[in-house]
Amino acid sequence: MLSRLMFASMLVAMSGLCAADDKKDEKKKEDKDLIQGEWVVEESTIQKQIGKKLILKGEEWTSPGGQKYTFKIDASKDPKQLDLTFANNTNATFLGIYKLDDDKLTFCREKTSGAGRPKEFKSTPKHDLLVLKRPESPGSPGKKK
Repeated sequence: MLSRLMFASMLVAMSGLCAADDKKDEKKKEDKDLIQGEWVVEESTIQKQIGKKLILKGEEWTSPGGQKYTFKIDASKDPKQLDLTFANNTNATFLGIYKLDDDKLTFCREKTSGAGRPKEFKSTPKHDLLVLKRPESPGSPGKKK
């Protein structure tokens, strides 16, 4: 009887561990899914980008200037990491961090490959900061602050 009870307890404990792993994987997928689509540049260290669109589709990042990158996310890190690689040159990867708050995406990355991943969300001589928001659909009242 005792051995059955121990066996049942082990099964319950193991299923809890598996469920935790599944939730961790879902969280990674969740951020990647949540950032998909069009974003409008609200703030940028590159002034000519403000008001322009950035598009995320699948693993492709199309900047407001039209440059294409592939991106990888690691939502398990703190801060969360998002790295960009030129679509036509896998040797140039820009290390970055991001945070997602409702319809706002904040992204900070190194200006030149090899400058080092930023540790905080601010513009520095080595790091660019980009703040994006979802475009308002026609006829929508928009969010009040």
